[in-house]
Amino acid sequence: MSNYNKTENIDINKWQEKQYELEKYAVSGRGMTQERMDKNVKELLDPNFNYILLEEAKAHKQKLLKNLEWTEKRIQYLTNQIEEEANNKTEP
Repeated sequence: MSNYNKTENIDINKWQEKQYELEKYAVSGRGMTQERMDKNVKELLDPNFNYILLEEAKAHKQKLLKNLEWTEKRIQYLTNQIEEEANNKTEP
């Protein structure tokens, strides 16, 4: 029985080693197609690529600023509502 356990442990250790080796190459999600890979490489090699990214970042910033402006107005409105409710409770 002890030889069986040793053999089983050796098999388990080999299996674990193989699994650890394969995990190095594991990915989650969908794989990248060759077309997408080619497009990514082409974009990276484009001398204007950084300018394109800069314009995208600026557009994203503007969107965030617009959302921030709306959020600040919403906070101010809610603060005013709370203050008004507090004033109405204290008035006789």
